[in-house]
Amino acid sequence: MKIKILFLCFSIAVIPFLDGCKKYKDAPSNISLRSKKGRLTNEWKLTTYYYNDSIYTGTLPVHTLDIKVNGTYTESDASSSYSGIWDLSSNHKEVVLTENGTSNVEKYTIKCLESKTLWLKQVDGKDNYEWHYEKNNFLK
Repeated sequence: MKIKILFLCFSIAVIPFLDGCKKYKDAPSNISLRSKKGRLTNEWKLTTYYYNDSIYTGTLPVHTLDIKVNGTYTESDASSSYSGIWDLSSNHKEVVLTENGTSNVEKYTIKCLESKTLWLKQVDGKDNYEWHYEKNNFLK
């Protein structure tokens, strides 16, 4: 009987906190043992692009975002490549990319961050941009 009461008390104490682990709005409620920086550090391939809620998938050029553990990144497509440094905002809800050799700083809101999925959003005036990435190499 004591075990049942202890289990019930434990369940009542823990269940309200399970939904609180969901940091990003569109992310599932999965609990991860990896840090946000650990999950963000990957080579990502663009799979879906949204511009003002219109979806683009089939006509996407090859676009990759390689975020390294040492705080650097490289963003590449068929015709260009950019590199610089990256960091998370203090509340870990944005990734901040600073391009090398320029004062260009881009902030992206993280909508979903899992080990194999990354969704970023940026608002520029009236324009909304959203990029959905998947881990480029599942062997990494």
